[in-house]
Amino acid sequence: MDSVILSPQEMADIAVCSECEGEMNVSTAVPYNRVACPSCGAEVRVKVDFGSYLLLDRLAFGGMSVLYIARDQTLGREVALKVLSEDYSQDDVRTSQFEKEAELTALVSHPNVVRVYSVGRAFGRFYIAMELITGDSLEKRLEGGVGMPEKEVLEIALQVAEGLKAAKASGLIHRDIKPGNILVDKEGAAKIVDFGLSLVTQSGSAKAEEVFATPFYAPPEALEAGVEDFRSDIYALGATLYHALTGKPPITSTSTNTKTLLDEKRRIIPLKRQAPHISHETAVAVEAMMAFKKELRTESYDAVRENLERALNADPSANLPSRRRARGGSKKGLLSALIVGVALLIIAILALKDKGTKKPVDTAAQPVNPEEKGELSDDFKITQTYNMARKGFVMVSFNSQR
Repeated sequence: MDSVILSPQEMADIAVCSECEGEMNVSTAVPYNRVACPSCGAEVRVKVDFGSYLLLDRLAFGGMSVLYIARDQTLGREVALKVLSEDYSQDDVRTSQFEKEAELTALVSHPNVVRVYSVGRAFGRFYIAMELITGDSLEKRLEGGVGMPEKEVLEIALQVAEGLKAAKASGLIHRDIKPGNILVDKEGAAKIVDFGLSLVTQSGSAKAEEVFATPFYAPPEALEAGVEDFRSDIYALGATLYHALTGKPPITSTSTNTKTLLDEKRRIIPLKRQAPHISHETAVAVEAMMAFKKELRTESYDAVRENLERALNADPSANLPSRRRARGGSKKGLLSALIVGVALLIIAILALKDKGTKKPVDTAAQPVNPEEKGELSDDFKITQTYNMARKGFVMVSFNSQR
């Protein structure tokens, strides 16, 4: 019988069962999936060797790709392997975009931008090997619908702004800044990921052929398929910070109608109303980034950094209501107020006791309001003094407990 010569692709689609050593055709299997051996029924995980990488775990599914943890078998380090799904791997346009993402990401060398190590193909699928970030995305942290601590958000924002500044210096607009594309490791270091929608700018601006940006965070000009520049990324970062601080995105509409989305972006609820606890400086910094017209937004990444640093260094007590600030007075002032309150209370009580030695009360009908007589009666004066003293005493006691 003549021997059959298999192509490299056909050989890759043949797996060997670890139990019975029988061969299996796994051409339709998804990488890292378990399949049942047709000979013995044992479950076998297949397509785990991806070029020079060994798949260890599946991290997440995206719209066009799957993210894995993999080990670089040459250098012995763990990486994040982004693998284009089978459907898109057969699409020349999507494959070209995927390759472009790797190239553009590699253009930016900065601590706050994820690093790209290599690109390649395995099992007919294109992949990108990237720096593995051991942490969560902002999207993951915001799943409960509750905002993050203000200081933490500002510290992350400063790092992302620096990463975007580096992208701008490399002639790039990210175009998809959102909570899901900002990763934060266990040490608090923030990394920008996914340059799949990025544009190389010409003279600082560019126009996309397709609109794919996430509407919650996309600037108005992106939704209108207009000309974009670095201020478009500044808007998206501001919208992301708004979500991180309040637990809610700036707009909530899922409409595909551009006019509806733009109308919502014109009527975004002020940040301070959504999150009254944040500082005035933070609200000003974020809302300046989110101006509807890009000409009115924060004019540079240096200015973004200055505004965020000002907010980070702001005195928290300066943003409290005046009555709350008053409660933070010195212990000496509190003690004095307490003494005065007690003294007034004692005077009122003694006055009430002395009332028994005064002239008999006139049983004639009296006006309901003693002030109608033109002067205050002794009864009214004493009662008024007592109530004032009691009120002062209660307020002093309440404030001392705050």
